[in-house]
Amino acid sequence: AIAAYEEAMRWAAPDLGSRVIALSANTYDLPEDEARRAIEEAGTATGLPSTDPIRFGAEPLAEAIEAARALQL
Repeated sequence: AIAAYEEAMRWAAPDLGSRVIALSANTYDLPEDEARRAIEEAGTATGLPSTDPIRFGAEPLAEAIEAARALQL
């Protein structure tokens, strides 16, 4: 899915050089322990920060955005 998102952005905005920097999950239908495990597994599999921002906060996403912006400066 990451490759598909990045390819779509290359087509839609070729000058931006877009890349996926974090994962946002929707775990509303999972018990909390399963949701945390799914988020951890997604992060481990991709090497990217991962969270369900509604249930567990958006801090990992915000930190990934800040880090990516710092690299572009």
